[in-house]
Amino acid sequence: MKFYVRQSEIVRLLSDLGVSSVNVRDGWVSSCCPLAKYTHVSGSDKHPSFGISINDDGTSVWKCFTCSNDSRNLINLVETYAHLSGRKPLIAGRLALNEADQAPPWDVSEPILSAYKDVWSSSVKKPEVALPYEILSLFPLLNDVKDEDYATDIIDYLTDERMISLDQIFRYKVRASKADDLIVFPFTVPHREISVLRVRKSRTKSLFTINPEYVGQPWLRFPNLSESGAIFGADIIDWSKPVFIVEGELDALRLASLGNDNVVAIGTNTPTDMQIKNLCGFHFFVGLDSDKAGKEGAQKTIGKIRKFIPGSIVVNLDWGVVNCKDPGDLLNCEQVERVVSAGRVI
Repeated sequence: MKFYVRQSEIVRLLSDLGVSSVNVRDGWVSSCCPLAKYTHVSGSDKHPSFGISINDDGTSVWKCFTCSNDSRNLINLVETYAHLSGRKPLIAGRLALNEADQAPPWDVSEPILSAYKDVWSSSVKKPEVALPYEILSLFPLLNDVKDEDYATDIIDYLTDERMISLDQIFRYKVRASKADDLIVFPFTVPHREISVLRVRKSRTKSLFTINPEYVGQPWLRFPNLSESGAIFGADIIDWSKPVFIVEGELDALRLASLGNDNVVAIGTNTPTDMQIKNLCGFHFFVGLDSDKAGKEGAQKTIGKIRKFIPGSIVVNLDWGVVNCKDPGDLLNCEQVERVVSAGRVI
């Protein structure tokens, strides 16, 4: 006979997942998140953000307002915990499986998500969060890469071929991954931690964003540019001074290397509303690529700045003035000065 997990069983379930203190009130169990060690950037949940909605006559669901986007049923919680911790929480597994109408014992080596219909509920949109430390550790800072020869190869490529100064490479906290031959660029919200990792194959133009599937943890959920509004360089520049906005990360690094070091990259020619809202300044030089897509994107970017930051000063730059497609092609400071001098105040 099928039964649903009730309040007392839920407390036992959480205890088996390592939760020592819970608060039960009005059909809601709140506690520290049992997944925090693996999914929260701090590795803990000092201000409890996790809860389970108890349904004595149906399926109870859980949600963490830090590391989950939607509400899911309890078997999902137990399986996620097992994947992350490598431990079989047998008591929790039996309770969750009983609710899912499965027969114990449960073996986590055999995925069971496909054996039942997952339960989702409408939920509050998850706020921007930082990437967990264990994900960032897969892509160490260039000066922390253990293989010194590989780190040297990447640095030589950036300094010799892309004409980027070593100081700016370290200042913008460029990362790398030898396993996949990646240069990794951290995107942040101003004065916050890393939300998005954009990567480039070191010798090609292959660009993509790190997602849970790429790191082999599809049960996690990472912030994206649309939700977080993350920007490359947002955490290191001086927002009280004029800010250069460019498309690509290498463009930002090259422009900074030429002495204009108050530069951010939006990673696209079509910035999201949240990216524009996260611009903390009031004086901007918009210098997207000089091709058709870049020029159209610049107009959209300027329009959004006008909409979300009224009263701001915006100058539109065209790198084509010096026969360059983008700042990555610039040869010297004089070219920057010519482009800025020819800029149009919008």
